Amino acid sequence: MKRKITKIAGLLCLLAYTSTTFAATIGTYIGAGGGRSSARIPTSSPFDVSIYPQPSSATKTTVGWSERVFAGYNFTDYFGIEIGWNNWNRSLYNARTPFGNSAMQYNFRDYDAIGKIYFPIGYTGANLYALAGAARVTETLTYTDNGVILSGIIAEPNPGVTHASNTRPMYGVGGNITLYRRFTINLEVFQISSVGNFTNNPTAIPFLTMGYLGFAYNFQM
Repeated sequence: MKRKITKIAGLLCLLAYTSTTFAATIGTYIGAGGGRSSARIPTSSPFDVSIYPQPSSATKTTVGWSERVFAGYNFTDYFGIEIGWNNWNRSLYNARTPFGNSAMQYNFRDYDAIGKIYFPIGYTGANLYALAGAARVTETLTYTDNGVILSGIIAEPNPGVTHASNTRPMYGVGGNITLYRRFTINLEVFQISSVGNFTNNPTAIPFLTMGYLGFAYNFQM
């Protein structure tokens, strides 16, 4: 029994040592990545095509490709900060009737600053991490008004291009693995919280969710 306890204690010590060895790389890093994102605007369509004769239709696209560019600094093996820029997918709503077509298109970009807490996975060279911070979201709404009646779910915007911005909380989780202490591959999912009510404000900020695969270069200390 004493021998088994000694072996277990030794294994725990080894895991603790290797966890420290393979935790996040201290120092500066830069990187980029891409993936899928969604802008969850609360409607299937802002247009009411039910009153029009056939063929009439309303379509939407709320999920698509997105990009992230980032740079950060890990102060310790377990904590770092990161700044980033995200280009989100567009949310596009179209309405087609025999009398004309109308469209609303939302585009989102943001600058963000977050903190990361790392949780090493044994001696695998991988980490899980949690992140939280704030993002400054810029929203561009392009409304093409060709007479299709709105449903009232989204307040009527001004025709043309409207801009809005807001600072919102950002949070998420991820995992990464570092190769040769220089190159890191990370898989991350994060969300920016919403603000405002679309029935009163057509440029409210919806929930923005992104999952992406990123690659970073570590400037090792």
